Amino acid sequence: MSSEPARCGWWRSLYGQRVRNYTNMNKLLLAAAFVLSVAIEADGKEIQLSAGMPVSSATTILRGMATDLTPGLSLSLGSDGKPAAELCWELKDYDLVVWLYDAEDGNISALGFWTKKGFAEPLGERSRLEGTARKITLDSEKHACSIEKFPIYFPKNSVNQYEQSWYGPILASMKEPVLSATEKEKGYFAFRVLYLPGDHSRPYPRCAAVRYEKRGDHCFRRSVVLSADLPGENSQLKEVEVPKVAVDALAASLEKAGFWKLPKDDSVDVMNQLPGQEDAETKDRSRLVVEVIKEGEHRVRVRWSPWHEAEKRGLSDLNNLITKQFQEAGFWKQDR
Repeated sequence: MSSEPARCGWWRSLYGQRVRNYTNMNKLLLAAAFVLSVAIEADGKEIQLSAGMPVSSATTILRGMATDLTPGLSLSLGSDGKPAAELCWELKDYDLVVWLYDAEDGNISALGFWTKKGFAEPLGERSRLEGTARKITLDSEKHACSIEKFPIYFPKNSVNQYEQSWYGPILASMKEPVLSATEKEKGYFAFRVLYLPGDHSRPYPRCAAVRYEKRGDHCFRRSVVLSADLPGENSQLKEVEVPKVAVDALAASLEKAGFWKLPKDDSVDVMNQLPGQEDAETKDRSRLVVEVIKEGEHRVRVRWSPWHEAEKRGLSDLNNLITKQFQEAGFWKQDR
């Protein structure tokens, strides 16, 4: 993608009115917020902000020690147009700017952070410099901070900074491991697809992942879903042994589907569609994050609205393959 998408409605002004408020993304982050650890300590010298804690608790703490920068960013929150507040905070004593990403349930899903200098950069550079934290601990006596980041899920330069900092926490909430080709035995194979619903989710407003791995003769499939209807629950989590021939067939199918020929950047920019357009296809905005490790190569491809102009983008066969995986996992209906 040539453009960096917004995380939710109040990022529209920050990234040039590129996308609308992703209600379903907030719903899946609601689930992630419950799965991640909840931590808050404001007793004594140590203060902790973390994914899963109520936004209201964090803002109560920050009001007494930080400056709310949100009004100066001229953002709006949702369709009501009310000015946003208490999302972005400057902690001068710590040379730290923190953004509270909140899920619809009012809990923090992740913490964005910058140095003061980094936050003062132009918008494009600011987004590149943003870090994403699971937990930030502030020492009020020494005016020092420690930051616990989410694991780095994707190889360097395989995805952009937005994708690295946004999709990794979702995989972490699913208790998915970081895949790697390093120090793996000959013949090791891994396939993982992460589906994120968009404005008009296909087919359900749920975030799902399916992973296959082959280690020698041991082959298995793990499937997991985060449900917007059942916050914080892996409503369907299953790991089963599968025949080696089935994984070999999957690897061959990926080859035939053209996965290894897909360019890193998509040829169709579906993100520049403005809010209010009626084309159902461009309003989908769902995402596929596909990871494959084969013969020592680790490749990741991200596609927005993958069913939009799929033939033109070389995605038709890959979409069919992935649809089959989610159907076999029981996440999607056969008559999708």
